[in-house]
Parts: sequence; C-alpha cells; structure tokens
Amino acid sequence: MEKKALFQKLDGVADQLRALEVALGDPTTSADPAKLARLSREHATLSRLARAYQAYKVTLKDVDEHRAILANRDEDPDLAELAEQELEGLEQRLGQLEQQIKLLLVPPRPEDSRNTIVEIRAGTGG
Repeated sequence: MEKKALFQKLDGVADQLRALEVALGDPTTSADPAKLARLSREHATLSRLARAYQAYKVTLKDVDEHRAILANRDEDPDLAELAEQELEGLEQRLGQLEQQIKLLLVPPRPEDSRNTIVEIRAGTGG
C-alpha cells in the first residue's frame, strides 16, 4: 500500500474512532448490551491503530527535525553529531511502527474473537 493512501486510510480511522466514542456515550447504546459489546470491541481495535499512527507521526516529525539539524551542520557541530546518532534509531523505530500499522490494518478473522480450548495430554517418547 502506498504511504499516501495509507495515511488517508489512517486519517479515516481517526474519524471512525471519534464517531465510535460518540456512539458509546449515547444512552441508547448502554441500553443494548450486544451493541455496546460490539462497539467496545471495535473501539479497542481502532484505538490500538490510532495510537500506533500517532506514534508514527511523532517519530516522523522527529526524523524530519533531525535531518534539518544535519542539513545545518555548520551552525552547531555538536548538536549535529548528537542528531546523527539518534537519527538511525528513529528511522528504525519508524520502520517498526510502519510494520505494526500494516499488521493492525489487516482485518481480523471471525475466529479470532472466539474462545479456544486446548487440551494437552502426556504422550510417549519425550
């Protein structure tokens, strides 16, 4: 997915999250337990995505600021050296956040919300 399209989708998720918060605050939603549970699950999923996107935007801003400092290396060499050291870690964090966002955008399977019982039995040979 292209980054511009990804950002547009994530901005839409922020709007959906705000709409869900309004719906969760509605007294008629509290009267319907099934609707309340569905909206709460959706809110939890979208809020994880929104937090990851917010962290991505903050990290992207930090990367841009560090690159600007490096571009003006002559003004303050000590600050530029510090920015250069931090830039690698920030770029790595940016990549991690991007991967996390992509994974959070994958729609969950219906089986993911079901309970599972796992039985472990003793066996032979090990």
